[in-house]
Amino acid sequence: MKKFTLKSKIVTGVVVASVIGSSTFAFANTNAGTQFTTWGQAQINAAKTAVQTDLAGKLQTAQNSISSKAATDKAAAEGRINQAGTDEKADTKSKIEARLAEHVASLGAALQTFLDAIGGDFDTLVSTSNSNTTSTLNHQYNQLSADITTVLNAAQTRNVEDVTEQSLLVKGKATADLIIEINRVKAELTARVNSEKATATQEVTDYLTGEVSRINGQLDALIAGLETAAKNAIAAAGQSVEDSAFANFERVISQTGVQTPIVVDPQKLDWKFENPRDGKMKFEVTNGNAFDVVFEYEFLTPGKPNNTGVSETPHVAAPGKTTLYFDVNKLLGLDRSAVLVIRYLDENGNFKYATEVQLGDLVDFPNE
Repeated sequence: MKKFTLKSKIVTGVVVASVIGSSTFAFANTNAGTQFTTWGQAQINAAKTAVQTDLAGKLQTAQNSISSKAATDKAAAEGRINQAGTDEKADTKSKIEARLAEHVASLGAALQTFLDAIGGDFDTLVSTSNSNTTSTLNHQYNQLSADITTVLNAAQTRNVEDVTEQSLLVKGKATADLIIEINRVKAELTARVNSEKATATQEVTDYLTGEVSRINGQLDALIAGLETAAKNAIAAAGQSVEDSAFANFERVISQTGVQTPIVVDPQKLDWKFENPRDGKMKFEVTNGNAFDVVFEYEFLTPGKPNNTGVSETPHVAAPGKTTLYFDVNKLLGLDRSAVLVIRYLDENGNFKYATEVQLGDLVDFPNE
């Protein structure tokens, strides 16, 4: 059948109008096509306005949600970073003080040992000196006694008294000389010990001050770097999700005239699991929807806390694909009753069950 165009219809209307105009009847100059066009355009404009209004509200809600989450996550990360800095400073201070205490104790022990040895050394000196003095005087006495007995027997009493007196003087002088020498060397040693002690104390104190300054500087640089890295990572993560969300909004908007209504089609989500290799279980999802789809995964293991997480599968020109690797031993342990449950986020913002897999179907357990 031949299809008439709008132009052909208008021409026909002109011919009819000419024929009627030649008759005796009069009609108003109202064109039905124009009226219909006006009415139809008004309906379309109203629908567009409604769509834009609805999208603006959802966009604002999504932006508020993203900003709120980013702020909460940032504050939590900053708190952990601050706590890590506090803990590290306390640990460093404890270790430095412990090492200082070890050095102080070692110096004290060495000093006490030296002082104990000094006393013994001088006791030995006194004993040896006295013994030598006695031996010398006894030898002299024996010589004098024999000579006196032989030659001067008559003057024995006088000579004995004289020898005794002279010997006592020598003994007293020798003892005084010994005391003077002992006191001198003790004073010299004490002065040297005090000097060395003062020097050593100043050196270890200066070293301690320098090390504290160095450690504090390193800690300050480390904290500043980690804090900056954490803030940058947080900002990058938020920006990545924000950019991804805006791009996804465009994809959803592009489906306004294609899907009525717009839905997340679970039939276009392909879930695939592979047997673990080297303790890693491979999980893969392919997305055939026209926009990104968020999903959550939950490990259910009897007697253990549930492990959950959220991810998404992107949309690209060809179906998007997301691949995750789970550490079986860390997340589940060797428990064949553990189950991995997958839920996708539908067009109404609700998580819907998608699929699940039992660990015992994928893992070869030992001793079985």
